[in-house]
Amino acid sequence: MNNLRLEVKDWRESGYPDISDTTRFLLNFWFEYPRERVLWFSQREAVETLVYLYEVKGITRVTELIEKYGAFRLEGYSEYDKYPRYAFRMATGSGKTLVMALLSVWSFFNYLREDRERFTRFFLFVAPNIIVYDRLRRDLEDLSIFDEFHLIPEEWKKDFKVRVVTRDTFSDADRFSPPEDEGVIFVTNIHQIGFRQRARKQKEDLIGALFGVPDPGKDPYKASSIKLWEILNRYPGLMILKDEAHHIHREESQWQNYLWDLHKSLSERFSRGVFMELDFSATPKDERGALFPWIIVDFSLREALQTGIVKYPAKVVLYEAPPVRRGFRIEDFRPYIEAALDRWRKHRAKLRELGKKSVLFIMADEIEDAEAIYEELLKEPDISPANMILVHSELDEWKARLKSGGREIVSRILINGEEKELDRELALKLVRGLDEPDNPIEVISSVMMLNEGWGVRSVTVILGLRSYASEREILPEQVIGRGLRKLFPDEGIDTERWVNVLEVISKVLSSR
Repeated sequence: MNNLRLEVKDWRESGYPDISDTTRFLLNFWFEYPRERVLWFSQREAVETLVYLYEVKGITRVTELIEKYGAFRLEGYSEYDKYPRYAFRMATGSGKTLVMALLSVWSFFNYLREDRERFTRFFLFVAPNIIVYDRLRRDLEDLSIFDEFHLIPEEWKKDFKVRVVTRDTFSDADRFSPPEDEGVIFVTNIHQIGFRQRARKQKEDLIGALFGVPDPGKDPYKASSIKLWEILNRYPGLMILKDEAHHIHREESQWQNYLWDLHKSLSERFSRGVFMELDFSATPKDERGALFPWIIVDFSLREALQTGIVKYPAKVVLYEAPPVRRGFRIEDFRPYIEAALDRWRKHRAKLRELGKKSVLFIMADEIEDAEAIYEELLKEPDISPANMILVHSELDEWKARLKSGGREIVSRILINGEEKELDRELALKLVRGLDEPDNPIEVISSVMMLNEGWGVRSVTVILGLRSYASEREILPEQVIGRGLRKLFPDEGIDTERWVNVLEVISKVLSSR
């Protein structure tokens, strides 16, 4: 990627030669002309690199990409040569969704004005779960991201005839593709694309609702027999854009095959299959922890910090504290909990002066640990069920156990002065909308898979009470990523005012 990066730099400084007039106009409009919402370098480099490889170099096969730019010889990837495949390693908060939108505009207008064989007007945005899907849907369903960031030149807006079809809104009418000068954006999660229904019914619980797989017998499949993949089979030349792609690739034996089956079906029916597949992730690694070999952009967390687009992460090191391991008692956790509470209270006091709240996010290794931490924190004078929530996959059973054992934690939340009982629906709403002004939650005790795209601006202190042992070696980076989005988006880092600072409580690495 370093060699490729230098080539793209030289090409940029030469004025973008050897590309279509449409592409050159868009690149200058986005990155050279004055604009109210300036796009970041991370977004610029991602778009430029794809354009350079596809339009200038004509590299459309993974094996060719590896051979041309690979640091060392890799074999066994010829099955990925079915269509162009590129991956973008972009730190959390560096604007992946905006890059996806920019590339959609690039392809759509090149299809409209340049070459209908080399570009496409059909786009499939794929999320690994409900959390990421909700984020994509909010940005795309009203084409709001294109207007908010002024991605389309004013004189071209009348030609941007694109409708958005979400996993919640598709219907039988979507079987029919639009006129030649119109486009379609599909937004869904990967579980809806499968040709075969999953045999194992997913458990209906809080984590399942947040991160899990929808029951094939319920919405979004609806009461009718129509499936989304039946609709997609009528849209040749799909550009597939996968957010948090590491999660989808982890289940490659199933999900990747679905996309390849879709490509095969489209090719047989229309003589044109998938246009290209793009992977976006802060940690694009497979189930063995190996980086995807088709990565073309590497915008690291270090670069995100240097350019000031994310919070400043500070590691709080505990000396003379026992190392975190499985099977801990609550007493063993106490030094870490006390450190986290101390840092959280300091953030809380500082941020209240600025009209913001601070959220302490605790990630335990086991469900029993998260429950014990939750009950332990209820003893604190400034923590109660009104501002703390427990989130894990067996929450309903835990409450039942408490009641049958003669104990009951009354989970009530005070919202705008009104006391409400914390049921499943409200819990989902609170966890998803943690940054909303009237959201009272300040502490979360959880056992979540934190590599699922859930990121909250209000999280300023993270306590990770787990070993971070993972073959894929992505967990520490993903844990930090949950709190990297800036609480004050238009400000830089100010350690004196505690603006845009994230503190992560760590186990001791060495003795004093």
